[in-house]
Amino acid sequence: MSRCAVTYRLLSGDQTPRRTIRESWEQFAAMVIPADAPAVQRTEMRKAFWAGAASSLLLVESVGWLDCSVEEGAQYIHDRLEEALKELGGSAFAQRMIQHVQGKP
Repeated sequence: MSRCAVTYRLLSGDQTPRRTIRESWEQFAAMVIPADAPAVQRTEMRKAFWAGAASSLLLVESVGWLDCSVEEGAQYIHDRLEEALKELGGSAFAQRMIQHVQGKP
């Protein structure tokens, strides 16, 4: 874990376990891809997942272009991600992700 991440966690009191994007993909895949899914389905879902990760990175980088405080930037990212999750509709996965983003169990 980087010194920056450790410092953030110590200052914020955040005890949430950190996962890599790869670990998040593996968790996502285990939750939503049936064990008997064809390889092409797994491959296409993996591509879509990584495209979402890349889009999230671009969103985070875009905050650097804004003239705002760190808190305003964090709120901007939160709001955009929450909007994207709400666009997914009423799926159980989307609802769990929205709750996670909102910090609800």
